[in-house]
Parts: sequence; structure tokens; C-alpha cells
Amino acid sequence: IKQNYLNEGTLNLESVMRSSKACGPLFNWVTSQIHYSEIFNKVEPLRDEVNRLQQDAEEVILKKEEVEKEVGLLEDRITAFKLDYAELIRNVEIIKSEMGGVKEKVDRAESLIDSLAVESDRWQGSSGLFASQIQSVVGDGLLSAAFLTYAGFFDHKRRGTFLEDWKEALEQCGVVFRDGFDSVIEYLSKGSERLAWEGLGLPKDNLCTENAIILERYNRFPLVIDPSGQATDFLMKKYADQKIAKTSFLDGGFMKTLASAIRFGTVLLVQDVEAIDPILNPILNKELMRTGGRTLVRLGSEDIDYSPKFVIILTTRNSAVRLNPDLCSRVTLVNFTITPASLQSQALSMLLKTERPEMEGKRNNLLKLRGEQNVKLRELEEKLLDKISSVEGSILDDDSVIKSMEEIKTEAKIVEEAVAGGEIVMAEMERAIEVYDGLAEAISSLYFGLDGLVSVNPFYQFSLEMFMNVLAIVLERKGAAKEGNERLQELRVALFGEILGRVGRGLFSEDRLAFAMRMGLLMGASFDLEKEGSSLETFVANGTEFAERTFGKLEGGGG
Repeated sequence: IKQNYLNEGTLNLESVMRSSKACGPLFNWVTSQIHYSEIFNKVEPLRDEVNRLQQDAEEVILKKEEVEKEVGLLEDRITAFKLDYAELIRNVEIIKSEMGGVKEKVDRAESLIDSLAVESDRWQGSSGLFASQIQSVVGDGLLSAAFLTYAGFFDHKRRGTFLEDWKEALEQCGVVFRDGFDSVIEYLSKGSERLAWEGLGLPKDNLCTENAIILERYNRFPLVIDPSGQATDFLMKKYADQKIAKTSFLDGGFMKTLASAIRFGTVLLVQDVEAIDPILNPILNKELMRTGGRTLVRLGSEDIDYSPKFVIILTTRNSAVRLNPDLCSRVTLVNFTITPASLQSQALSMLLKTERPEMEGKRNNLLKLRGEQNVKLRELEEKLLDKISSVEGSILDDDSVIKSMEEIKTEAKIVEEAVAGGEIVMAEMERAIEVYDGLAEAISSLYFGLDGLVSVNPFYQFSLEMFMNVLAIVLERKGAAKEGNERLQELRVALFGEILGRVGRGLFSEDRLAFAMRMGLLMGASFDLEKEGSSLETFVANGTEFAERTFGKLEGGGG
């Protein structure tokens, strides 16, 4: 219709309306229907296409949802894999860190093994020594307690006798004690303590060291027999930090000084104690009273506060003092009466100081250094043990311990080398000063020869201080001989002559011949016959000649 009629252009609404107005609307309807048919024919395939596309879209959406779901699952798996990967990375880092820690521990362990290997032998020896000490601790304790309680009053020889008797008694009772227990010095004191005592002026001999141990460990207040005054000087230096005061029973302010010391806990040294004032009995017996939190002690007619830090030390210069049993039971007796060995050591020191001052200084420095080094070794060992025992956890985790052990090991090696070198040098010096040993021994014998005069007459008492002053005077004189045996012989003759001249004036005339003979024999005995190339007859003749010459001198002096 459209092709045959409408497209020709002649049939339109106007032409139809001209022909028939009734057909006009019908023409519009037909035209509309034709347009509708055309449009419908065009739209319907599009609708089908749309439907198809919608179906395809729905399928695509379903696929999209499935894909998105699968992507979500994959993302979840990726996230899990990432977490696993991160965990693995962390594990790897942890393993690397642990490997580094293990490597450090291995290095520390190797260093520790190297450090401890050096100590192994010493510790094994110490361990064996400790085991033996545990077995003998009862016997050692009994010997030490007996020594501290009873031996202080006696000389070195008697103390050794007592020890032997006590050891024999322990053996009979089946009590084990340490082998070679010949002295309490090593058992009851440390090297550092002995070095400190020597620094305070304590003479370097066993008797004085034993006495210092007794003064360190007493229970009853000490009574010190000190003829030479050396113990008093030592005690004054030892207690200098505690404000030690010196007094005597003859001091007008004795009671006031004593009361002050008791109240404030200071150290009081009472000199020239020949007998004990009864007023001291409550103090020596420690008859303390406790009232209302206060500790009191009776002093005379009043009760005064008693400080636990209070110490009273009684001293006497009388070596022949007679003490009654009651007093002995109240105090700890400590006898500093000089011995031949200690006097010989002091004389040797004076000789070297005067004749070979450089050698004496070097010798003293070496002795001090050797003592300090031995103490240092002990301190390093104790420091090492303290470091190991104070470790919390594994010792391999503490790098500071390993470093400290390395430092201690290095220091110990240096100290050991120094000790070994010092021993060699000391041995060389001892050989060099052996030449003075004979004269030092002669000086010691001379003093004890003088000390024995008291058995002839109680008035014949000559102090060590006087004797040492005479020795110092003789040593200060510069004779013709410069050194060697000639100088030693010159000093020997000068000392004997000086002592003879000074002491002889104080003797009764009937005692001078015996004294001169005794001095002559002592002088002759001071010569080494083999070294001097002399015979026994020459020795006797020289001694007799010296005695006769001296006796004549004394007689001529108009005594």
C-alpha cells in the first residue's frame, strides 16, 4: 500500500479530504496503521534482540558472580598465602637470628672453654684441697681454737711444742687434722690481711703474725706483753681510724677516759699494766645488764651505757711480768717478746738500708709487690667465681661474663708472669744479700746475750730500743773499709766494742770478766770458720784475746 499509493505522493490527507471528508480520518488511521506496522516490524526483532541480550546478560551476570565468587576465593587464598608467606619470612628471620645467637653462643662457649681450661688445674687442686679440708675441719678448728686460747702467752718455740702435743692428742682420739699443720698463719689469715699488717708496721716474722691473728680473733680483751713497743705502734696505726686513745692507770683522767670510751665505743689502749685495777673486772668479764633497751656495765659506783664497739687493750713492757691465774682467765694474753728470727730480720733490714740502700729499697718493693701480686691472683680467682655464680640463666647468654672472664684471664696471666719474674729477681737479690746474713745473725745473738744478763742480776735489763739505737750509731759511722768482708768485719768489731763499752759501765766489777768473755765468745762465734779459713783453735784464741782486751779496757775505764 505504501509502495503503490503512499509513496507516489498524490495520495495524502489533503487529497483524501477533498474527495471525502469522511475518508480523511480513515486515511489517517490507515496511514497510522501502516506506520505502526512498519515500526512494529522494525521493533520486534530489536525486542527479540533485547530479550536475547537480556538472557545473555543474565548468563553473563551469573558467570560474573561465579567469577567474582571464584576471585573472592582466590583473593582469600592469596591473602592466606600472603599471611603464610609473612609467617615463613618471620620464621626465616627468627631462624637467622637463632643461628646468629647459636653462633655467638658457640663462640662464647669456645671462649669460655679456653678461659676455664686455664683455671681447670687450679680448681681441681682447690677442689681436692677443699675435700681434704672438709675432712679435717674439726681437727683444724680444735687446733686453731686451742692456739688462740692458750698459746698467746708463750714464745714461738713453746707454741710449736704445744701444737705438736695437741696433734698427738688428736691422733690418739682419732680426730683428723690437716697434714703439715705447723702454724695457724695460713689457716686463720689471708695474704691480703698479712700484707696490710706489714704495711701498719708489724714485723715480718711468724711470731708477730700469729700475735696479730690472735688480736684479730680474740673473745676476751687482750693483754699484750710488748717489751720493744712494736706491738703498741702497730695497734695505734691499726685502730687510728677508730680514734684510739692511749692512757694508763697512773693517768689522773683515767676514769673519765675509760667511761668515755665505753659510752662512745672507741678503742682504749692502757699501758704499763703490771696488775689490773679491780674496777676493770666487770668490763673484762663483760658483766652487762640490759634495761629498757639499754646495755649497761658497772664502772665503780655507777652504771654507764656500754657500746658494743668498745675495745680495751692492756699492754705491759715487762717481759718478765708475773700474772696471777685470775687475771689470765679474764684476758687474752699476747706475747710480743722479740725472737731471734725477728730480730735478725730487723737487723738485716737496717744493714741493707745503711750499707745497700738501693738494694733494700728494691727488696722491700719486690716483697711488697710479690705480696700484692699473690693477693691479686686470689682476688681475681674470687672475682671470676663471683661472676660465674651471679649469672642468671645460661652463662652463654651473658656476653659481659665472657668479656669479664677474658679480662680476668689476661690480668691473671700478667700477674702470674710478674710473680714468676719477681721470684727470679728476688732469688737473685737474696743471693746478693746473703753476705749480710752472718752479721745479722751475730747482731741477734748479741742482743739475746745481753738479754740473758737478767739471770745474773735483775738490774741488768737492757731494752731493745737501746740496742737498736746503738746499732744505728755504729752503722752511721763510715770506716776505712768501703764494702765486702772488710766492711762487715769492721762493723762487727765496732758493734761488739760499742756494746761492751756502754753495757760494761753498768755492770758490777765482779761480773765484767764473765761478760767480756761472753762477748768474746759471741764475737768469735759470729765468724764462719770455713769461710774465713780459720781453725777451731784460732777461733778460741781470737775470742779469748778479744775478751782479755775488752776486760782490760773495762777495768781501765774505772768502773
